[in-house]
Amino acid sequence: LQSLFQEEIILNDISIDRSGRLWVAMSSGVYRIDADNKVVNVLSGIVANTICDTGDTHYIGTNSGVIALSNSVRDIRSHRLLSGVSVQTLFFDTVTRLLWVGTLNHGVQLVDTQKGCSVSSLPSVVSH
Repeated sequence: LQSLFQEEIILNDISIDRSGRLWVAMSSGVYRIDADNKVVNVLSGIVANTICDTGDTHYIGTNSGVIALSNSVRDIRSHRLLSGVSVQTLFFDTVTRLLWVGTLNHGVQLVDTQKGCSVSSLPSVVSH
């Protein structure tokens, strides 16, 4: 990756989409690397902790919520979910189409990806 980026690299997560493109979640944003090694800056100015591809959408976990990016070749659109929540990990359940969101201090949140809203949460457990 160092040869593709001119900056410090802090790689947090990777994903490969159906087209074989590599998506990287980094401390400086989200980048897509095409088959010809062309680097596309998809999102900048954010810390991307994790990335999850559902086929039609990439979900990006950040320190301030989840960003949903459509995987349309012609137009990348985004919207935010769980604003203000520090997201550490994501898992997409292909059967229920629920996105499991592991957070810092807000437990596990379940997001209905078809409706784009939080449907349930499991509390954070902190023992002293």
